[in-house]
Amino acid sequence: MSCVKVGDGTIVRLCRTLLVQRSKVAQPIYAIGALCALLVGAPHIEAKVPQVLVRADQPLRFGTLLVPLSGSRTVSPQGQITDIGLFEIRNDPVGPAQFTVTYDRGNESRRSIDIEIQIFLSGSQRIRVGGVEGQVSQLTSDISGSGGLMTDGSVRLTIRNCRERQCSVSFRVGARIDLTRSAGGASLVLPLSATATVLSAR
Repeated sequence: MSCVKVGDGTIVRLCRTLLVQRSKVAQPIYAIGALCALLVGAPHIEAKVPQVLVRADQPLRFGTLLVPLSGSRTVSPQGQITDIGLFEIRNDPVGPAQFTVTYDRGNESRRSIDIEIQIFLSGSQRIRVGGVEGQVSQLTSDISGSGGLMTDGSVRLTIRNCRERQCSVSFRVGARIDLTRSAGGASLVLPLSATATVLSAR
């Protein structure tokens, strides 16, 4: 009987020991052979590749606005609103976009790690609804240590002290919209999408 080496050789040593001892045991060795075959034939389960996912929880919502000629509305990541030269005509939801970033380390290790992630936002920076046209600028986030302003649509985020298989953090994004109109008002919602790249996990 032979046993194939698996991993660090633990199984092969166990099998050899059991087979050497067979003359001292009153029971048949068939059960031992079956045990070796079961252990050696068990499939090797590999850890999944680590990955990062970004979920869009909320779009950037500017509300329904009446623009006499031109004006702007700024929605901060904290939900504060600043208006210049326009009027809100309905009580529609207004607020920043929100995203949730999840890092899956691909195994069940409990070792504490910090994950640094680069976030990239994409989406049309110009909105046209009916006779109202808006240009979106000054994207800002509430990510700690980022400085707020996302000049190129990207920002770095760090998930600290991750001890689980999956660790998540949410962040919000506000912006300014400058509006002009030829007629009427409009409900203005800016869908944003985001992708992420892991810079380091250690």
